[in-house]
Amino acid sequence: MMWWLMQNALSAAGLMLCAFVIERMFRLSPSTQHVLWLLVVIRLIAPPLPLWPWPLESASPAAEFVTSHGQLGVETAGWSFGACLAYAWLAGAIVVAVLEGVRLLRLHRQIARGHAFPQHLQREVEAAACQLGMRPPRRVVVARVRMPLVVCSLRPILVIPEGLLGKLGATAWRSVLAHELVHLKRHDHWTGWVELTAACIWWWNPVFWYARKRMRECAELACDAWVVRLVPNGRREYAESLIAVIDTESWNAAPIGAIGMAS
Repeated sequence: MMWWLMQNALSAAGLMLCAFVIERMFRLSPSTQHVLWLLVVIRLIAPPLPLWPWPLESASPAAEFVTSHGQLGVETAGWSFGACLAYAWLAGAIVVAVLEGVRLLRLHRQIARGHAFPQHLQREVEAAACQLGMRPPRRVVVARVRMPLVVCSLRPILVIPEGLLGKLGATAWRSVLAHELVHLKRHDHWTGWVELTAACIWWWNPVFWYARKRMRECAELACDAWVVRLVPNGRREYAESLIAVIDTESWNAAPIGAIGMAS
């Protein structure tokens, strides 16, 4: 396990450096940049490379220390340095999994207490989905959600906050709903599960958190660019809708298993 973590951490750090350099050397579209950072996250959870130039036969650095120093200073009452690291990592993974699981469970409970979209928004979703060539997702209005988002479940759920209903006009809603549907068109809801898996394993690694941050930023920019093409006459209304979402967000970020507008 230790050598797998070490190998993937080093290779992912190398990929992150490559993505960082490529972004600054070339004018890439947000979609291409998103793929670059997604590759970094996937590398973190991928199986070990079949060919690795550096020998990593030892189970852990602590095992080598014990072998060379004859149990002195490394083991105390049956606890080795490597075992302490392993238990600390496992505890962190459990905490992340439980916290994100609780947040997702709370979100699903709120969805269960939600109600259907108003008829005019139902028509907007169906029209945008038809324009994108996709099936409309399940749609729910939820009182305690602070931003429009797509929940990554077996069947994706499009959620909008009840407090936003009276704040946006028809064109702004068309753009906001198109933004969330583009997330589904791009299959960003599946990357949410990749993020959640990586977060449970690499909660301690800044490479993961930076790659996740850049990946989400690029996904939002890619959706924004797509919305501008879908609703070319609604740029001003779309910008105003983004401001309205940020004002109502109250710094409550979406869970890792959900993709929120402006998240």
